[in-house]
Amino acid sequence: MLDPGILDLIVERWRKTGEQMVTPVYRIREIQDLTNPGVVKVVRDRRGRALYFSRSPIPFVRDVPIGDWLEHSSFWGHVGVYGYERHVLAAFPHLPESPLEQKEKLEQLRFLEAGYSIGTVETSYHPIAVDTQEDLERVRLLLNPQSLLLANGDAAAEPSHD
Repeated sequence: MLDPGILDLIVERWRKTGEQMVTPVYRIREIQDLTNPGVVKVVRDRRGRALYFSRSPIPFVRDVPIGDWLEHSSFWGHVGVYGYERHVLAAFPHLPESPLEQKEKLEQLRFLEAGYSIGTVETSYHPIAVDTQEDLERVRLLLNPQSLLLANGDAAAEPSHD
């Protein structure tokens, strides 16, 4: 379910910056996405490099009810795709699992804690992740509405032989 244009954006950012890793991000516009731990959030510096990834809403907007946070700050969601320099990817299995990675269950934190820089590239593309059975059913429906009905045994989806 990945838009191939995302790969072009990653390569373009890498060519401009020479960063060791690059990953796409999108602006979070719905409070449900901001509060959903299945949506990984990213805080970035002024140059667009990732400072931290979390399953929690970040940054924390003090003295504002969470329902109003989107009006007071920009929030970024992470698209789970990376461009790596070869040596960075080769180093990954040799890096120890980091304490933050263990807590958040996010592998990119291993790179940040090891001192690697992760550049980000903005996109309006908001991918559909397939992490749960519910996600899979939603994607099946998008790809072929009839397949979902047949998989669920819905007799209405079967052609009539009358």
